[in-house]
Amino acid sequence: MPSEIASELLTQAKNQLISGDFENAAKSARGLLALDDQNEVAREILTAAEAVVGQVSDRVTVVEQEELKAVAEKVQIALNNKKMLQAEEMIREFVEEHPVNLNAQQILTQVQVARSEHTASMQRAAEKNAELRTRLSASGYGGDESGRRRDMISRKSIIAALVLCLLLGSIGAHRFYAGKTGSGILMMLTFGLLGIWTLVDLVVIATGNFVDGEGAKIKA
Repeated sequence: MPSEIASELLTQAKNQLISGDFENAAKSARGLLALDDQNEVAREILTAAEAVVGQVSDRVTVVEQEELKAVAEKVQIALNNKKMLQAEEMIREFVEEHPVNLNAQQILTQVQVARSEHTASMQRAAEKNAELRTRLSASGYGGDESGRRRDMISRKSIIAALVLCLLLGSIGAHRFYAGKTGSGILMMLTFGLLGIWTLVDLVVIATGNFVDGEGAKIKA
């Protein structure tokens, strides 16, 4: 009986080797050697099959590393663009497909740390913005809960702005007073567009719609 089984295993191992089924050929050869450890044909089949399986495994490893390299480049681009969730999802998908790849697992860990730090940084920035809005609000330069600035009242005097515009409007004195240096210089160079600009500013100031360099209306 053992000789018949050995014969069947040998025939099976040969056919599997010829057909390219190297993993099963190696298994059949090992089974035969378990019955007859002196069988040289079985040993040759096993050696040949294992060599081919090893080469295939090496090629798969190389391909896997090339795939990881491509994924890592995409992950880096996502991180540079602050797309932390996208970066983590890409490397996580690779790890799920290749759970034993230690390099991929290390990259995933690094991305998770970077995402956590980014989230903490964003939270700190939000807290600072909220604190700043509170301070601005207390000073009359407030913003609402979404961060948009409300109508602000300037600390500049509307009387002073009116007087300066009336007396020295052609050289932009009222604009320099309001902190609008750039437009003040332009107004001075054009003599208030020959008085037209000065007249417009006078009306705007008088109606309480003239704003200072911070965008706050001069009303008081």
